[in-house]
Amino acid sequence: MNKMTRARAAMAAVVGFAITIVMAGGAGGSAAAAGRAAAEPEKTCTSTETFDGQNVGKKANVSLCVHTDGRGMSVTAAADCFWAWGAGKYNYCYVDGDWQLLRNGEPVANGKTGEWNRVLYPGPGTYTLVGDMHARASQRASDGYGENGISASGRMERTITLTSPIADGPRLTGTVSDDGRGLTVTNNGNATATGVAMQIRPGGRPSEIDDVTEWTDDKRCKVEESFRYFVICDLGDVAAGASETVTLKDRAIWGHCRGEGLDWSYGAENFPGLGKAICRPGGY
Repeated sequence: MNKMTRARAAMAAVVGFAITIVMAGGAGGSAAAAGRAAAEPEKTCTSTETFDGQNVGKKANVSLCVHTDGRGMSVTAAADCFWAWGAGKYNYCYVDGDWQLLRNGEPVANGKTGEWNRVLYPGPGTYTLVGDMHARASQRASDGYGENGISASGRMERTITLTSPIADGPRLTGTVSDDGRGLTVTNNGNATATGVAMQIRPGGRPSEIDDVTEWTDDKRCKVEESFRYFVICDLGDVAAGASETVTLKDRAIWGHCRGEGLDWSYGAENFPGLGKAICRPGGY
């Protein structure tokens, strides 16, 4: 697997497709990359928050966990769902939502729950983690009796302390221009990011893309061959302090942002894939 293939694989993992990815720095990786790979990932979890269901006596106990390797971070959610004021427990309880990380009241990171939804790690410190969560359960309870499902939503807020230092090496950040057309990847680290790739895709359910020229005139970009659900831009190596920008066409922005939304992700051979939204559904 070459540099670009590894970077593209990381992009596919970020946007949540069912692909098993092993992210590794190849033979060209530096000693700093090897040090990062050896670092122990940090996992910090909150206490549970109880959300009342729509029907009397139903509830969900929800907790959040922050995961980081010093480069990227993600937030996962877990829940137990109950009926009859806790007398019965549902076999399956699914929970997801949006989260935000605050430092001294200022937002420093945000995203959707899920281990594949990675964003840039802001560094060690004490933070406020805010989650707007939605839990729901299947109809069968753990004691074998049938019971209608549950839907429980709410906001939880917890103070957490993260201890992992920011890892040495490349540190990629992504910015979107005010009009949504310019996508810029900047290496704010202290080493070259090798084989940098950017991926753009419509939000919502996957749909095939026919022609890359409907999206951009950038010759570094093409439709991904295996799935045809993504536009892939191979940006090459990006030195420390350098940036690369891809400009989208107006019709790609307006057409998708008025409908299902538009997402993008970016990563490198020696830096994990990170993702974010260009616009949410109906954003423009």
